[in-house]
Amino acid sequence: MSYEIVRPADVFPPVSQYSHAVRADTSRIVYLAGQIAVDEQGNIVGPGDCGAQTRQVFGNIERVLAAAGASWGTVVRLTTYLARVEDIPAYRAVREELFSKLYPTADYPAHTLLVVQALAAPEYLVEIEATAIL
Repeated sequence: MSYEIVRPADVFPPVSQYSHAVRADTSRIVYLAGQIAVDEQGNIVGPGDCGAQTRQVFGNIERVLAAAGASWGTVVRLTTYLARVEDIPAYRAVREELFSKLYPTADYPAHTLLVVQALAAPEYLVEIEATAIL
C-alpha cells in the first residue's frame, strides 16, 4: 500500500513524533492526527477557554483536510478528547454552530467524545482526530 504524509504549510508542525495526516492512496482514506489549539507559529490559542480552543482546532482540521485534498464533506468520523468534563457545553456549542453550517441536512459524521485525565500539555483543553474518505 502506498501513502503520503500530509504536511500543510499553514498549520504548525507536529510537536512530537506524528504526522498531521496520512493519505492512503489505494484506500482513499485520510487519517488526521489529533489537532490541538495552536496557531501557525505554535502559540496556544484561547488559554483556559475551551470554546476558543475548539474553534482553533476545527480551523486546523479544515486546513489539514484541504492540504490532503479532503473537506468537511468527506469527513466520516471524529474523535474528541476533552481534558475537563465542565467544558462539554462550550465544546458542544461551538461544534453545533459549525456543524449547522457544514451539515444542514444533519448528516453528521460519526463522533465519539471522551473526557480524559489529561492531554499532552496542561494548557490543551481539547484535541480532535478526524477520518475522511476521498
